[in-house]
Amino acid sequence: MEINNPNSSWYHGVEKAKEKSKKFIGKIVAVDQNTSIVVGKLINVELDKLWQFQYPYCKLQLSNPLRFRLDGLLQYKMGDFEVFFVNKPEMVMDISELSQRFPKIYENIQKFIKEQRFD
Repeated sequence: MEINNPNSSWYHGVEKAKEKSKKFIGKIVAVDQNTSIVVGKLINVELDKLWQFQYPYCKLQLSNPLRFRLDGLLQYKMGDFEVFFVNKPEMVMDISELSQRFPKIYENIQKFIKEQRFD
């Protein structure tokens, strides 16, 4: 599989993730990391190539992110700015999508939103 080819399904997924994410710049988003969900304010989106094979990924920069377990409990507060890499658009969620897919996490972030943790 040639993943650096703009016609490949991998590359197409990365581009779709970038397009979706750009709509959320300046807003609170959630990033599905398979074993956890990271919630923070999205401040930058770009494409980057990783590892020796130079696989393309959508690079997201979040401010003041929080990592939650899938059951909704807070794992820990992360640094001021953190970078995450995604390759599928469904890995990035706005608040309304988060409330549907992970309602317990959505409930738990409400107090952080009121405290303006993500600003």
